[in-house]
Amino acid sequence: MTNVLEEAVVKAVARFGVTSVTMNGFTGVFRRLAEEHKELSVLLKRISVTSALDKQAILWATFRAELAAHEQAELQEVYPDFEWHPSLIDVIQTHEEDAERLQDWVRGLDAVAIGSPQWGEGLQTLGALLSAHVEREEELFFPQVQRLIGRERIEELDARYTETKRALLGLSRGASG
Repeated sequence: MTNVLEEAVVKAVARFGVTSVTMNGFTGVFRRLAEEHKELSVLLKRISVTSALDKQAILWATFRAELAAHEQAELQEVYPDFEWHPSLIDVIQTHEEDAERLQDWVRGLDAVAIGSPQWGEGLQTLGALLSAHVEREEELFFPQVQRLIGRERIEELDARYTETKRALLGLSRGASG
């Protein structure tokens, strides 16, 4: 049975995240990425507070797929577009390291029993890594790049990123995700 209250809370938190993103001034692909960061953070929090192991397993599978598609689509469509600017090379390399570190923790958690003490500790560490990654992107990288490229390019990247992520998740063009 779906917990109606839980779903309402998730939707409310996601709406707040969209408002925060708008206030940060992000547009196009940067707005989408920041929205997805919020969704991933909420999903990870839901995993950690849900006591039902079967529900944790379902949420974990969703989180794992969404994070992998998010990072892979970023690495494929967004970050390579900025290699032309010398001031962004360090940011690109840091992002690649962050993405690999996140995926390493996901693989590590896949090898641990859901609900075990190691699982809970691993989720906390993953949450801290995700928060640090998001902060680097949203506080340092996104504002810097958004100033360097035009709105039209940001919108083009959004379309490319969205299409690639949908393909990675196996979604059709009309499906949400």
